[in-house]
Amino acid sequence: MFAYIWEYTVNEDCIDEFCRIYSPDGDWVQLFRKSEGFVRTELFRDVNTPIRFVTTDYWESKEYRDRFR
Repeated sequence: MFAYIWEYTVNEDCIDEFCRIYSPDGDWVQLFRKSEGFVRTELFRDVNTPIRFVTTDYWESKEYRDRFR
C-alpha cells in the first residue's frame, strides 16, 4: 500500500465546494477510480485551523500512483 498526502489551505468561501469535490465520493475520487491500483481517499479537516485540510490517497503501490500521474 502507498499513501500520498496532500495539504490544502482553503478560502473560507470555498470550504463547502472543496469538501464536496475532495470527499471520499467527490469528483476528485471519481477521477482516481478510473485508474488501476487506486484504493481510496480520506479527507481530514484541522480542528484548530478549520481552513486547513489534508487528503490521503491510497494506492496499491507507488508504481500505480506514478502511472496515474
